[in-house]
Amino acid sequence: MSREQIYNAVFVAGSTATGFNAKSRRLRHIEDLQPSEFPAFFQVQDDESWQHGNNMGNLPPIGEYHVEWWIYTFEPDPNLPPATRLNNALDAVTAALALPPAAPGFKQSLGGLVESVQLSGAISIAEGVLGDRAVARIPLVIKLKS
Repeated sequence: MSREQIYNAVFVAGSTATGFNAKSRRLRHIEDLQPSEFPAFFQVQDDESWQHGNNMGNLPPIGEYHVEWWIYTFEPDPNLPPATRLNNALDAVTAALALPPAAPGFKQSLGGLVESVQLSGAISIAEGVLGDRAVARIPLVIKLKS
């Protein structure tokens, strides 16, 4: 299985989740987007990590790929919090990949392509300081089949 097949499968799962107007595997700065491009979805490739079997060399290596999903939203109404649209987008992407809280206990394998795709740590959210915009960074770990 190639890296590109795996990264693309994760991207497709997230980017088709809701009505994203901009989506790419090339991260753009939130200030570079026009209001018509929101909501926006980006996937960024991060580290790979590998563990090798015992000293005898008879256990297969175990690999993990790490990615981040970035979601940007825009709320033009100054009386509404930008996080409302962000929360809806977060619910949509986690449901599309069957991640918690949408599907607690489900093991996402991208149709058997990988061992699992899981949330990996805290989802970082920034709203309020960005005026009419909000952003979330969702870390994912893709556990490869051994």
